[in-house]
Amino acid sequence: MDHPPDVIVLNACKSAGARRALLGVAKAIIVMEDSVSDTAAIAFAIKFYGAIASGQSLQAAFDQGSAGVAAVSLDEACTPELTIADGVNARKLFLP
Repeated sequence: MDHPPDVIVLNACKSAGARRALLGVAKAIIVMEDSVSDTAAIAFAIKFYGAIASGQSLQAAFDQGSAGVAAVSLDEACTPELTIADGVNARKLFLP
């Protein structure tokens, strides 16, 4: 039986508009609030997925991905946004 995803990542420019529609499907949505450069998007992905692969929580992985963005572009530091469904604790959400 298929199960809906726990997390959806939209690592594309101005993808925040989709978060409300998708939050009913997943426990957490990560979007880019504004335009994001390729360099910043790559930095986010490397840090975020590396943290997930090493067994860290969703919150820790998001924080590391955001730090990766800030390291390459301070202007884009606030571009990634994490939205969590009611009753979900990102610090306790681990992906298999």
